Amino acid sequence: MKIGTIPIEGRAALAPMAGVTDAAFRRLCMQFGAACAVTEMVSSRAVQYGDRKTAGIADLSQDRRPVFLQLFGDDPMVMGLAAKKAMAYGPDGIDVNMGCPVPKVAGNGAGSALMKTPERCAAIVAAIKRNVDVPVTVKLRKGWDEEHVNAVEVAKLCEQAGADAVCVHGRTRNQMYMGQADWGIIKQVKEAVSIPVIGNGDVTDAQSACRLLEETGCDLVMIESNHDVQMLQNGPYPYYLKRRILAKTGHLSNEDCARELPALAECGTTRFFLGHLSKENNLPQLAYETSRLAMEEAGLREGVDYVLQVAHRDDTDTVTIF
Repeated sequence: MKIGTIPIEGRAALAPMAGVTDAAFRRLCMQFGAACAVTEMVSSRAVQYGDRKTAGIADLSQDRRPVFLQLFGDDPMVMGLAAKKAMAYGPDGIDVNMGCPVPKVAGNGAGSALMKTPERCAAIVAAIKRNVDVPVTVKLRKGWDEEHVNAVEVAKLCEQAGADAVCVHGRTRNQMYMGQADWGIIKQVKEAVSIPVIGNGDVTDAQSACRLLEETGCDLVMIESNHDVQMLQNGPYPYYLKRRILAKTGHLSNEDCARELPALAECGTTRFFLGHLSKENNLPQLAYETSRLAMEEAGLREGVDYVLQVAHRDDTDTVTIF
């Protein structure tokens, strides 16, 4: 099959996962047979501003091909210009994030929030198509919630705007990564459009991948198995890595994270990330209060550079504990 003009060999693609699918991880997965890979999501505004950290995430110089660069944002003009500028990194295609459910993204009108305004989704695709000559793909969800299931509508509008393929995650935004993915919506999208459809959600092994292909008729499956919490908890992962990923995917509260600090310290970790604190929660003070006790109980010495990083919106605060 092809996505636009790009030949795709294989039936399993690597999904974009923030903090996971960096260049090394993409190369490893491509080496083991991934049909294609997608970068971590990149802010369209950060590309426009020439942000140095974003440039590092978007660097594709060491990647195996094909690899798509994923952009997120809510402004069609900014998305189009960012896609044009991002071509300097040499992607084989541009992927548009219309599925990210986390408040940091959806709360600012991007990611899965775009599905609330299907016309804007189409406008973003059209703007990018006007600015690049590579294939443009879209990753979306079943809908915002069960009362607003519109994956078919959004997929058809994106196809009309020029999208070369669409990936459908079978959960609503409200589900996040909990519950069971609805493969039926993937089948509905496949039957409604003529471009390739990539199925996503609850693919945890070769057998489930084959079932998804057979039951929906989709052209590819997309793998993002770090969101399978049960597999993660039972898998052969270092203890601290399990807890970090569980926290990032919303399965540990801030207090749980604080209680994990002693175990993290035993692993030699000196930087801690709590992803669910926000400015509205008086970020620096709460970060300090929820972690200091746990760090003291862990016997961490004063004068050592233990810090807590707390992300909110588009920037990061670093709070020194000692």
